[in-house]
Amino acid sequence: MELLDVLAELARSGNLGPVENGAAWDQVTAALGEPWEVVVGKRRSWLRLFAYGDLELSVCRCQKITLICLQT
Repeated sequence: MELLDVLAELARSGNLGPVENGAAWDQVTAALGEPWEVVVGKRRSWLRLFAYGDLELSVCRCQKITLICLQT
């Protein structure tokens, strides 16, 4: 699959493999492994920001994905 096809599918469906808005965080980490956590200040409560390279995910306190950002 070409990169443009992947980006078009993400724009069309909101899915990128196991990553989709509302997906359970434990299912995503089971499929992709542990991400890098972006820590802002000393705050360690939820809402948190995680990254898999250029893929950034915001996870709410109910531990579901609420925002997907793909740096292009």
